[in-house]
Amino acid sequence: MKKIIMMVLMLLTISSPISVLAAEDENAVPTEIMQQYCQVNWEKCDVDTKKALNKLLANAVAEDLNISAPEIKYFQDRTELLGYYDYGTNEIFINENNLFSAQYNYHPLCHEMRHVWQYSRAQNPQTEEDIVFKYNFENYISDDQYNDYITQYIERDANIYADMLYMQLIDNVRASY
Repeated sequence: MKKIIMMVLMLLTISSPISVLAAEDENAVPTEIMQQYCQVNWEKCDVDTKKALNKLLANAVAEDLNISAPEIKYFQDRTELLGYYDYGTNEIFINENNLFSAQYNYHPLCHEMRHVWQYSRAQNPQTEEDIVFKYNFENYISDDQYNDYITQYIERDANIYADMLYMQLIDNVRASY
């Protein structure tokens, strides 16, 4: 049975469209927030302001995904780990050592917020995709097996969502110059 589930998941991860992305006709994140994530503006902010902006971003993404924003906590780690979502406590953790970079906050936070949405969907599966989310959370592949980790459906979905929001940010910054 597990072999059949894995084969179905492989097919889904190769060809399945990512559902419930942000509205294509408008930005998922308000312009006023996106403008602060332009690196020039970001560098002018102190640490507390950057953390407050991250909270505003999380709230905007939560509204886009129709979920409640979890608490954001910070940790210090010299590794490449940008952040993670702990579904057991419903908290997002962001690496404080990366507060120097707007990109290293915007993209990971959007990515982790997508995991919050995925987990909420997995708790009460209504669609085939929700069942895949549930299976992925129950059989999560950690990043020590990087190729398997990065290609599992929940990571692909979260990356595509965060990439889309990051492209909206880039388009917004370009339009403002």
